[in-house]
Amino acid sequence: MGRVLLALVSTLFLVMSVTAGTWTSNNFLYKPATGARGDEEKAKFDSGLNRVDSRLANEKWLNDPLYSGDLATAITSIGSAKAVLSIPAGNWPIAANLTVPANLTLKFVHGAAFTIPTGNTLTINGPLDAGLHQIFACTGTGKVVMKAEAVKVPEWWGAIGDGSTDDTAALQAWATCGGNLNLPKKTYKITAGIIVPQYANLDGQGAINQAIDTVEGLIVKDDVVIKNISLTGSMVAYGPHYLHVGIICYSFRGGSGNDPSVCPIATYVGKRVVVENVKFTGWDICTMLAQDSIVRFCKATNNWREAFYFAYAGNQAVHNEIDGVDSWGIDFNGGNNVAAFNKIKNVGRTLVDGGGICFAGLTTEKPMTGLRAVGNYLEDCGIGYGIIACSQPTSGVLGDVVFSGNTLNGKSTGVSRTAIMVYPGAGSTTMMTNINITGNLATKWDTFIQGYYLRGGAIANNAGKTFTPNINAAMPFGAIDSVVIANNVCKEVAGGANTVMKIEGSNNNNRIVDNIGSGANIGLYNADSAGTKNDISGNDFSGCANPIYLPVALAAGNRLERNTGYVPGAALAPAVPASTIAVQNTKGYPVIVKVTAGTVSAISTGSVTGALTATGLMAGKVVLPAGWYISLTYSSAPTWTWEGIQ
Repeated sequence: MGRVLLALVSTLFLVMSVTAGTWTSNNFLYKPATGARGDEEKAKFDSGLNRVDSRLANEKWLNDPLYSGDLATAITSIGSAKAVLSIPAGNWPIAANLTVPANLTLKFVHGAAFTIPTGNTLTINGPLDAGLHQIFACTGTGKVVMKAEAVKVPEWWGAIGDGSTDDTAALQAWATCGGNLNLPKKTYKITAGIIVPQYANLDGQGAINQAIDTVEGLIVKDDVVIKNISLTGSMVAYGPHYLHVGIICYSFRGGSGNDPSVCPIATYVGKRVVVENVKFTGWDICTMLAQDSIVRFCKATNNWREAFYFAYAGNQAVHNEIDGVDSWGIDFNGGNNVAAFNKIKNVGRTLVDGGGICFAGLTTEKPMTGLRAVGNYLEDCGIGYGIIACSQPTSGVLGDVVFSGNTLNGKSTGVSRTAIMVYPGAGSTTMMTNINITGNLATKWDTFIQGYYLRGGAIANNAGKTFTPNINAAMPFGAIDSVVIANNVCKEVAGGANTVMKIEGSNNNNRIVDNIGSGANIGLYNADSAGTKNDISGNDFSGCANPIYLPVALAAGNRLERNTGYVPGAALAPAVPASTIAVQNTKGYPVIVKVTAGTVSAISTGSVTGALTATGLMAGKVVLPAGWYISLTYSSAPTWTWEGIQ
C-alpha cells in the first residue's frame, strides 16, 4: 500500500510540475511544454501526438457545426484534401444531384442513411465504409451511382435477407448500381424479376428466392457475369413457357421467348453472359440466354421444362450437373455451340421431344454448323433422346458436327428412344455435311445411332448394348454419301423382327466396314437397290440369326465381301449373252459361275471390258469378282449358274 501511495504522489508531482504548453495546429490535442523528462522525451511524445492529431484532423463528421448536416457543404469545405467523412445515425437528405469526389471516404455508422428523393442522383466516386445495414433510402427515381469497381451489397439499399421479407425493391436498386455486386450469405425473397445492367459482375454466397411462379429471377443485359449464388424458383407445375426463368436475357423477358420476328438477333439485349457455379432449382427453365454466352460449373436440380437454353450461335455449356427436367437438359438453337463434360441425368421425364442435349435450328439467322458434344455423361434420359442434331428447312445446311467421347445410359427401368440422332428435320432433304460421331458408349436405348441425309464424316468406334428398337433397327441410316461407318459394336439388340443396322434410300460412296453386331434377327439389312460404290465388307454380324439380308439386289459397282457369317447362296444369273459379249458381275460380291453344256471354246474374264483374258477353260467353274466381266466364246449356247461367295 505504501508503494502505491508513493507512485500516486509521484505522478501528481510530475503533472503539477509541467509548465504550460500549447495547442497543436489542428486544435485536437493539447501538447505539454518541456517537463521533467527533458527535450528528447518531449520530441518523441510530440511526434506521436502529431500523427494522432493528423488522423483526427482528416476524419470529419457530417454533423460538425461547419457542415450543419449538409453533404454538399461538407464536400465544398473539405475540397481536394484526402479525408474521411463520418455519417452519424439519422437520415440525411440529398436535396439535389450531388457527386462525392474520389478524395473523400464516406464512413457510415449503424443507423445512418442518405435519403434520395425522386429525380435526384447521388454519385459516389470515392471509397465507402459501411456494414450490412441500410445507408441509402431512395424513393421514386432517386438513385445512387458508384464506381464499377466498388463492391456493393443489397443491405445498403434496405434488403433484409431473412427469406420472408420482400427484398425486390432493395435488390433492384442495388443491381441498378451495376459494377461489382456482392450478394452476402443470406436468403433474399423477390416477387419480380431483377434487371441486371450491362457489365455488372454479380458474385457472392447468397440465395435469391422468386416467390411468384410466373415471373423471372434475374433479367440480364449484355456482358453480365453471375457467379457463386443460388437461385430458387417456386414452380410446382407447368406454367406458360418462357415466364419462370432463373436467368433470362433482357430481350426474352415477359414471355417474349426467342421469336426473331419480334426481336431479331441484331437488336438482342442479353448477349455475352457468363453464368458460373450457380445453383438452380424450381424453375421452368434455369437459364435462357442469347449468343456468345457461357454456363459452366452450375447445378440444376428438379426443374421443369429445360435446364439451360441458348438462342443463336457461339454458346457453351461445360462442366454442369443437371438432375431432373421434363424436357431437355441443354437446348441449343444455332451454330458454333458446345456442350462438354456435363453430367446430365433424369431428363426427358414426361416429354417425348426431350432428353439430354439438343442442337436445333429454327430460322435462317441460325446456320447449323460447328456443333460439339464432347465428354458428356447422360443417365436415365426418360422417354426422350440422348444427343440430337436437327436442322430445319429454313436454318441452312447443318454441318461440321462432332459428337465424341460421350457416355449415354438410357432409362434405368425400360428404355429410352435414341441415344444419338442426326437428321434434317421433318420434310427436309437437305444434306448435312461432315458429321462425325465417334468414340461414344451407350446402353439401354431403343435406338443406338440414327442418321439421314449425311454427306461426309465418320460414324466410327462407337460401342453399345441392350437395345430394343421401336423402328426395327438399332442403327438405321438413309440417303448417306461418302460416310465411313466403321468399327462400331452394337450388341444385345432385341430379337423378333429387329435389325442391328439398316440401310435405306439411295446411298453412294460409303464404307460400311468392320462393324460387329449381335442379338437381332438381322445383322445388316440393306434395302438400297440404287446406290453405287458402297463398300460393305469385313463386318461380323454372325451373332444374328441372319447376318446380312438383301431384300433387293445391289446395284452395279458395290462391294459386299468378307462379312463373317454371311453366305450369299444362289444368285440370280443373267441370261447367257451372245458369243464373245461381256457381262458384268453387278452383285456386289464374288460369284462362282458354273458353265455347262453347249459348245464353248473359251471362257474369258477381266476387270475391264474389251480386255478380257482367257481362263483356258471351256466348261466348269470360274470365280468372278464383284465388278468383273465374263464372256463366252461358243458355237452353240451353253447354260450357266451363278452362286455368291464371300
